Amino acid sequence: MTALAHPPVRRKGDAALLLSRVDEIADVIAAGTAHATAHSELAPEVVDALAGAGLFSMLTPARFGGLGVDVSTASQVIAAVARHCGSAAWVVMIVNGSNSYVGRFGEAAQQATFGSDAGARFAQVLAPGAVIEPVAGGYEVTGRWGFASGVLHDHWAMIGNAERLVIVPTSSVEIERTWDTIGMRGSGSHTIVTDRLFVPEEMTAPFASVMGNEQCTDAAAPVHTRYAPLPASAVLVGSVLVGLGEAACAAVAAQARTKYVVMSKRPTQVESETFRHALGEARLRVETARLHVAETARAVDEAAEAAVLPAPADLSRLAANVAHAARMVTTAMDDLMYLGGASAFAHSSALGRIWRDANTGARHGVLNPYVNYEAAGSGLVDVEAAPLSRG
Repeated sequence: MTALAHPPVRRKGDAALLLSRVDEIADVIAAGTAHATAHSELAPEVVDALAGAGLFSMLTPARFGGLGVDVSTASQVIAAVARHCGSAAWVVMIVNGSNSYVGRFGEAAQQATFGSDAGARFAQVLAPGAVIEPVAGGYEVTGRWGFASGVLHDHWAMIGNAERLVIVPTSSVEIERTWDTIGMRGSGSHTIVTDRLFVPEEMTAPFASVMGNEQCTDAAAPVHTRYAPLPASAVLVGSVLVGLGEAACAAVAAQARTKYVVMSKRPTQVESETFRHALGEARLRVETARLHVAETARAVDEAAEAAVLPAPADLSRLAANVAHAARMVTTAMDDLMYLGGASAFAHSSALGRIWRDANTGARHGVLNPYVNYEAAGSGLVDVEAAPLSRG
């Protein structure tokens, strides 16, 4: 059983305490980037530090010892972790999002997982082609689930297809080390494989009851089960990008007094008006992204508190806000890489690592700008767009 090193954070929106915990372990998180890059997984000491600070349990149901924070608070903390390591923030984001969805399963599944371990961690991934066949007492599950971020460090996996989700111990599945990318390497987004794995009925749930909107308007349900899944997921993913954008700006600014400007008469970047203009513009794009994510998080929290579901056009707009935020970050970081120069593309460059992580993370499906822009624009002209999906 995992014992949390800190007491729960009970006050809604109180990010200060959790942010101070991030500061306390910042050096450990940052020091783990080399291991993450080399081994496609987080360093054990980073996982231990994040768990000890309670950062994996922010969205775990409070009745089981979770920290009881809202989406806005989780967003701020995820961004703070990302300023030190994008991969660590990605795993924190995935675990918290996954843990929150477990609260939509039946009581038996929640008791079997969080009831015996307040620090339980979940991976979550869907595979439309997975086969989940009913058998006596439950289901047999066969399939491959790629991009299972953090699975090497998790106790449980929530896997399934567009019809049904199941919860299985990670010790019962095969994990193929397939994650070999240029960015977000430490997220360890490897592949889960099962072959006719039996899962008891009580450890399963219909896809729609977990990933759908039906609980959003149930005033009798706990608040943590009433978050609209699409914009809430987008906020958590987008928060990683915001933190990485802030880290990139800081990295470029830190070298400005010693790095020269190629093809310029200015001896250092800090003396170049062109450099200062470009850095300022990039920082404001990142700030724009932060504001978009924060506003969307606020809207998600307020809707959950009131047990209301935003209209379809508003749900699309909220998700598009975050997709646009991610695009603002990546375009800002492209300019920052010009300021960093060719040396920023070295494997050893911190700026280069941040850029690779951000551009990899920004390609998560929920942040696809073109799909989100279409949905948001369709709402403005009263045209029904293809529904956004989490599949």
